[in-house]
Amino acid sequence: MSASVCAALASKVSSTPGTAFLGPGLVGSSFFFFANIGESLSGSLRTILESDGRDKTGLSVSKAVELWGFVHGNAARYYPLSATIAALSFLAAGLLSPPLAGGSSLKPLLFTASAAAFAPHPWSALLICSIDRRLLALRDRIQEKSSEGRSLSEAEEKEAVELFDKWKRLHLFRIIASFLSWGLAVIAIFLV
Repeated sequence: MSASVCAALASKVSSTPGTAFLGPGLVGSSFFFFANIGESLSGSLRTILESDGRDKTGLSVSKAVELWGFVHGNAARYYPLSATIAALSFLAAGLLSPPLAGGSSLKPLLFTASAAAFAPHPWSALLICSIDRRLLALRDRIQEKSSEGRSLSEAEEKEAVELFDKWKRLHLFRIIASFLSWGLAVIAIFLV
């Protein structure tokens, strides 16, 4: 049964050049959304950003900053690429998709999915990158001090916690935008 459902879905998605782009778009938006939501709800980000996560694990703020830097370095390799693949795929699908039966069109839906997939880029550049840079500077400071056996000062730890809180609030937009992009792609597949 599931093989026939998958075959039918693959047939629908690859039936025209426009709809063929839905596949890579759905993969990119799925990765961006589900990886972000998983990391935020139960992954290392929750441990790093939430005070109860740090308290339960015995993670100091200094170590949380170091761990955040590690997670950020890995995420910076994959998340922007997945969002870009989704945005470009949905844009191509919108540009190449033929009218549906009855004269309706997927173009508005796909262009909106493309915009939603792209939206985290300027959002991050304008609002989150300055927080990232400051947290990375604090991480570098910790690594410099670690040779001396010291960590962040109390004021620097307080700043780091404030930056974590601000980052978490701003990151929520990226999760919402990626959910919108993914959700619109799923709707488009069922409308094809």
